[in-house]
Amino acid sequence: MNQRFSSKNRLTNTAQFDEVFKKNSKTLKTNEFLFLLKGNLMEENRLGIIIGKKNVPLSVERNKLRRLIREGFRTILKPRLGIDLIVLVRPGINNNKNHWFLLKNLFLSINSKEQRNKL
Repeated sequence: MNQRFSSKNRLTNTAQFDEVFKKNSKTLKTNEFLFLLKGNLMEENRLGIIIGKKNVPLSVERNKLRRLIREGFRTILKPRLGIDLIVLVRPGINNNKNHWFLLKNLFLSINSKEQRNKL
């Protein structure tokens, strides 16, 4: 099984990000993360990640968060839901160091909500 995070699984340009921001159908919020979801017609999940320098000043930490978010997206989220997802890191990220546990719960909640109703 190919475990790469290819370009077909990414939101790549501003227009794609704006589409999710304007027409998101679901949001999941914690103090640390904001997940914006929107259905797409591609049957492929696509991910966009936004981590501001104000929220996470060290590039090492920003990159670690990116890797954790991508790993959760690849391994936990069901592959053919057909959703566009933006993960926005919020200022509360510095208060909690167990990021994987939070991300895992959020991705699992997306799976359970998608089983009940399609976006």
